[in-house]
Amino acid sequence: MAKTYDAVLKHLVEAYPAAWLKSLGFPTTAPVRVIDADVSTVTAAADKVFWVEEAPPWLMHLELQAGPDMEALDRAHLYSTVLRRRHRVPVRSAIVLLRREADSPRFTGLLEHLDPAGNWERRWRYQVIRVWLLPVESLLTGGLGLLPLALVTDEAKDQLPEVVRRMDERLAVETTPDERKTLWTAAFFLWACGIRLGWPLNC
Repeated sequence: MAKTYDAVLKHLVEAYPAAWLKSLGFPTTAPVRVIDADVSTVTAAADKVFWVEEAPPWLMHLELQAGPDMEALDRAHLYSTVLRRRHRVPVRSAIVLLRREADSPRFTGLLEHLDPAGNWERRWRYQVIRVWLLPVESLLTGGLGLLPLALVTDEAKDQLPEVVRRMDERLAVETTPDERKTLWTAAFFLWACGIRLGWPLNC
C-alpha cells in the first residue's frame, strides 16, 4: 500500500508543479515543468525535479518519504549535488514526509558534516514538510494539487464534513469533470487509508 500511496502523491506533484512550488514558499509566474529526475551517475532517480524558468533558472528537487529510511537524508543530499552538477543551475531541495513513521530527529532542515578535527566539512540546507502538520486552511485555499491532502491533516480529523464541503465547492467550480474525478479519487484513497489503519495516513 505504501507504494500506491507514493504513486498518488507523485501524480499530484507531477500534475501541479506550480502549486507545490508555492506551498514550499517559492511562488512563481514563470513556466515550471517536470524534468527527467534520473541521476544515472549514482544509478538512481530522485522522486521529482522541476525546472523553474526564472532568470536565472533553478531546480526544485522533491523527495517524498512514506516510511522510515535512515539513508533518506544523505541520499537527498547526494541527489541535490548530482542534479546541480548535471544541469549547472542552483538546486533547492525539500523532503516531504508523508507519514509520522517517516519522521526522524535528523530532519532538521540542515545537514552538517564535520571533519575529524571538528571543522566544518559541508553544510546543506533543505526544507522539511510534515504533511500531517500542514494547516488545513492553507490546503483548502491553495493550489489544486495539494487539495487532497486536506483530508489527512491533524486539523481535519474533527471537521471532516466541513472540509469535504469546501473541497467539493472548489472542485465543482475550478476543474473539469475528469480532473475533479482524479482529485476526488486521490483524496478518497488518502482518507480511506487513514481511517482504516490509523490517523494520519498509515498505508
